[in-house]
Amino acid sequence: GQLNRDDVRGMMIYQLNRYQRLNARLFPIRVTGTGEAKAMATFRALITGGAGWLPENGQVYDFETHWSKQSGDWMLTNANWKPVPLEEVIQ
Repeated sequence: GQLNRDDVRGMMIYQLNRYQRLNARLFPIRVTGTGEAKAMATFRALITGGAGWLPENGQVYDFETHWSKQSGDWMLTNANWKPVPLEEVIQ
């Protein structure tokens, strides 16, 4: 998917309301400057969710996020992600 900052916030609120327990494990984050006060961060994440202690479902995703520095703080401006096929995860 591709979402802007407000869309990402809405999606996160939806997921947090949907699952009693929502977890994310981030793998190495690579940050690249893309211009003055702009950056891109790419990473892989395992997202799991469920009603109890054990996750009911999960998926690994590749993320590409774009950030801009506004009033001294880094703010998310755009996020893109795609699911990673299981065959690639278990290699």
